[in-house]
Amino acid sequence: VVLSPSSGCGKCSHCRRGDYIYCRNKPPSYTHFAEYLKIQEFLCIPLPDDISYDLGALVGCALCPAFDALMRMGLSPYDTLLVTGLGPVGLGAVALGAFTGARVIGVDPEPWHRDRALQIGAEEVLDGNEADLLGRILDRTYGKGVSCAIDCSGNPQAERLCLDAVGVRGRVGIVGENHRGLQVVPSPDFIRKGVTLYGAWHFNLNDAAKLFDLLRRFPKAELLISHTFPLDRVQEAFDTFTSRKAAKVLLKP
Repeated sequence: VVLSPSSGCGKCSHCRRGDYIYCRNKPPSYTHFAEYLKIQEFLCIPLPDDISYDLGALVGCALCPAFDALMRMGLSPYDTLLVTGLGPVGLGAVALGAFTGARVIGVDPEPWHRDRALQIGAEEVLDGNEADLLGRILDRTYGKGVSCAIDCSGNPQAERLCLDAVGVRGRVGIVGENHRGLQVVPSPDFIRKGVTLYGAWHFNLNDAAKLFDLLRRFPKAELLISHTFPLDRVQEAFDTFTSRKAAKVLLKP
């Protein structure tokens, strides 16, 4: 089975419709960095026989936050999607965008992440340290701006770029955690452009089958995994992850 992060009571309206992540009566949950753990049965998603454990592990924080946002945003092949922050979650957004057929533009300061995003399916990636990122994006969209943008970094500057780069009737998803704040002016940022903002934390349990289909039909999904370690090398795994030269790092018991 694929184990969901966090927990849920299984009885409230959020849990019963699959949005357990927003449950307000969560029982205690336990770390997943262990050989065994205990979790509620309804949060155990059966893993299809034709999907490997490694790929199945992506039905978690690698794909689910961006998946929920992009599903609600109605991403289509006609969209140009801006993805800011190309860590594991952002690379998942690139994969989802490429699978959907959207044109994907990525932004990240780390060359390793930019290179992996191109391999996965981004049409173009920009260095997050460039002086005029907004101008570059507008040039590539004929001055109109992108139709969809999603931030996976939690960086206020990146979130600000998403709001500025999206065009009329655009949709913006916020996935990266930001507890520092973001300056927003409702009239120019939302009202005058008709922009819709989506916040996403994790996916709805009822959408698991769609993610399994993506793993079956999108061969480049395997590029979301860059390193694999046994559990007794956990420190090396974390060091690799924090080096910023990695995608998803797997731990195996």
